[in-house]
Amino acid sequence: MPKADRSWPLTVGRGTASRVRPLGTVVLAAIILAALPSIFPGQGELSELGFVVLFAILGYSIAIPLRYVGIMVVAQGSVWMVGTYTGVLLLNHYHISSWLMFPSAAASGAIAAVVVGGIGLRSKGQYFLIVGFAVNELLVLVASNLSFTGGESG
Repeated sequence: MPKADRSWPLTVGRGTASRVRPLGTVVLAAIILAALPSIFPGQGELSELGFVVLFAILGYSIAIPLRYVGIMVVAQGSVWMVGTYTGVLLLNHYHISSWLMFPSAAASGAIAAVVVGGIGLRSKGQYFLIVGFAVNELLVLVASNLSFTGGESG
């Protein structure tokens, strides 16, 4: 059996399913995350830590497909935009609870990802990259021209 690459949290070997690092790492990360509010008592530090986590997720969403599949994915921003706009519009216009807003924003982002992936994965090579840029620009133009999103300033 070939050795798996241990340099990433997700390890893939030939012919084997993906495996996650040992449970001890997950438990240690959960303990550290639970202790963060007492380590960083200020609101500014927690806000910056949230941005760090978001940028780490964005970095992994670019690096994992590039490393394991060999494709450069550029449409994550537009998928995040669909989920974010959905959440903000539901919260501001319909005044729903945050507990309903977060799953609905994630679901709309997932639906957008399926649509964008269905369009983009039919192409190969650099055409995949071009289709990703085109879909990204299309969604940005649609969002900036709709009145309920605030137009160019929203």
